[in-house]
Amino acid sequence: VLITLLRKRIKDERFISLIWKFLKAGYLENWQYHTTYTGTPQGSIISPILSNIYLNELDEYMMEYKKSFD
Repeated sequence: VLITLLRKRIKDERFISLIWKFLKAGYLENWQYHTTYTGTPQGSIISPILSNIYLNELDEYMMEYKKSFD
């Protein structure tokens, strides 16, 4: 879902591929590699940016959904 949201505004597939690789890079804990299956790596420089992009879309959706109750 996040990659689809990014593709709405970013037309450079090499950049999208770089973000995809970053999301699937995995992490080290006690010098042991662990695969990443979901989410963004916490504490990384890109996590707040990606979460804000996702939350912006959620906010817009909720505003439209709210209009049906007003």
